[in-house]
Amino acid sequence: GDPIEVGAFKRIYNSIPRDHSLLVTTSKTNLGHLEGGAGMAGFIKCCLQVMRAEGSPNLHLREQNPHLDSDGFPAQFITEPLICKYDSAYSGVSSFGFGGTNAHAMAYGKNTTTSRGAGQRDYRKVMRDRIATAPPPDIAMLGDDPEDWESNGMPIDEDKIGKMYQVEVLEGGKTIWREVVGTPPQKRGERFYLSGSFNAWGMEPMEADLDIPNLHAAEVTVGNMGEELFYIVCDEDPNMVYFPTQPRCNRKTVPIAGPEDVGGDPEDSSWCIMAQPGSRYRVEFYLAETSVSVMWIRCREAISS
Repeated sequence: GDPIEVGAFKRIYNSIPRDHSLLVTTSKTNLGHLEGGAGMAGFIKCCLQVMRAEGSPNLHLREQNPHLDSDGFPAQFITEPLICKYDSAYSGVSSFGFGGTNAHAMAYGKNTTTSRGAGQRDYRKVMRDRIATAPPPDIAMLGDDPEDWESNGMPIDEDKIGKMYQVEVLEGGKTIWREVVGTPPQKRGERFYLSGSFNAWGMEPMEADLDIPNLHAAEVTVGNMGEELFYIVCDEDPNMVYFPTQPRCNRKTVPIAGPEDVGGDPEDSSWCIMAQPGSRYRVEFYLAETSVSVMWIRCREAISS
């Protein structure tokens, strides 16, 4: 059975050039052949490997089966633990059932177990230690008065207290301190207007929802062409527009840009509602501190008595 399994995944994994060798191991060397449980045992071993980003060795491997076709196959039948280059890994197991059912299951994971894992490191402590042990900074003596000297090291002047700095640690261990200058908050708008092909790119006020904060809405009737284009204008300023990052976008999950000047043809910076002529849609614009979204929902037709 082993030559068949090795030949099967050789044809799959050798179909394209590989940058790294494939690590080959088996749970049979740990537990023996578990018949119906062999596939699950192999998958558990896959999970244990990706949890550590490390290949688990084959036990008692002294001589390779001469019937294994491994010529030209960049694979290693490992006999000792082998650490992966990256902090995450894939691992797969093949299972060939007696009834003819063949399956291959893949596991993916990051190193969450050993001290090598990025999630196990205290980067703040590492950074503090490197700053504390950094060599003396470079000092530019611009005059006889030390108060006029400049340094890229840790600021010690009293007027620097309370300010925020970005610290870069160079390869030689030296540190460079740069003051972080805050940018003024971006204007996000307070009043919002629906502008589109249905109103000749004018501005129709969007009403604030009384129940849901930060939600504004307006209704649109689809014209004879079966589609309507629109974007959102804030504070009646045509240079302050929220629009999709794809032209004539008919998807609601595309990232939203703005508020800014769209420039050029507004149709290339708009959402597109495609529906039967005469259909009415409610366009909802939600703007919070950390999120912005646009939705359009078909309005229910009034039931005539």
